Amino acid sequence: MKLSTLFLFLLLALPRADGGGTVGPPRWSREGPPGVNALSIAVDAANPALVYLADGNGLGVLRSLDGGETWGTANNGISIGIDGRVYVQAIATDPSTPGTIYAAGASDVFRAVIYKSVDAGDHWEQEGSFVADLQFGIRCLAVDPREPSHLYIGTNSRYFGLISKTTDGGQTWLPTAYSGGLVEVIRFSPNRPGVVYVGRYAVTVGGASGGLLISHDRGDSWTPVGGGLPETAITDVSFEPSSPSALYAAATNEGLFRSTDSGRTWSHIESLPGPPTTVIRVAASPGSTMALYVGVSSDGQSFEIFRSSDRGETWMRIDGGFATIYLNALRFDSQGLVLYAATQDGVFVLRLGRDFRTVPPEDPPPASVRGRPARP
Repeated sequence: MKLSTLFLFLLLALPRADGGGTVGPPRWSREGPPGVNALSIAVDAANPALVYLADGNGLGVLRSLDGGETWGTANNGISIGIDGRVYVQAIATDPSTPGTIYAAGASDVFRAVIYKSVDAGDHWEQEGSFVADLQFGIRCLAVDPREPSHLYIGTNSRYFGLISKTTDGGQTWLPTAYSGGLVEVIRFSPNRPGVVYVGRYAVTVGGASGGLLISHDRGDSWTPVGGGLPETAITDVSFEPSSPSALYAAATNEGLFRSTDSGRTWSHIESLPGPPTTVIRVAASPGSTMALYVGVSSDGQSFEIFRSSDRGETWMRIDGGFATIYLNALRFDSQGLVLYAATQDGVFVLRLGRDFRTVPPEDPPPASVRGRPARP
């Protein structure tokens, strides 16, 4: 067989763009009911098919039992809201107890209410509430993985943020020693008990600072993190699972930063495509092969997702099927096979449990088709 004939044969044997798929990165699929503003998303640590989200448009808690393919409301026992709507703003699973989950919402602009479910969202009971200025809402809720009865919640007024803490599973809440800018993210150190990180926005009026803070005593005191990390809006923090002293910080006005010594010193990752002022979210995969995903925006109203398999040396755009005006969170399942993007335009799902280069030949069905209720 001539070389030219062989080349033509191999060329015709390749997958067609209109047939069995093309070569490239995997595509996002938009899943869940239409009209959802996914403020917060959480995945059960033991059951990666069990996913929850908090909807900002009054649907309350949405739950998927099949890894995000179908969704239904799970609000039995949650009573915050008006006109038949349920307003839940933050959600978090207990990483040590499968099926246990917490949800936080506001009964009004001056009282936060916390609910708990121990049966994967089938039933909820109010655990407690506390008074706070909630003009800018409840931003984040976090469960200490080593002390699951210890929860932290970040709430924001117009001019400053507040971090409150419970040590009895949510029944009583007290403010921590935190003071400063609007709270954006709360993260626990994976290898140092009692160490908590908080990312925050600066507030022009009143002069409240931004940047990253660290507490070595479970919130009793806080120290600004320096070492090369700018004092700007830190909107996300993620740890490398295989190297828990290594962490990444999304510094909205400066770009993406990496530390290999638990935050003492930082280096700027300069290879990220696009303007350095747009990094909003960062997530490191928990699988055996670490990959880093970041969400960036060039105009604050549209977002792109990039992936790096070499700790930020090189990047690949993962945008197929993804379109939103604001990205609220990036979350992996416990196996690192599914990445969820909680956005103002619903939930986008990236399934990674196959050859990374394989792209489905067709777009998934629209959200209105896929958003049927989850199985009871």
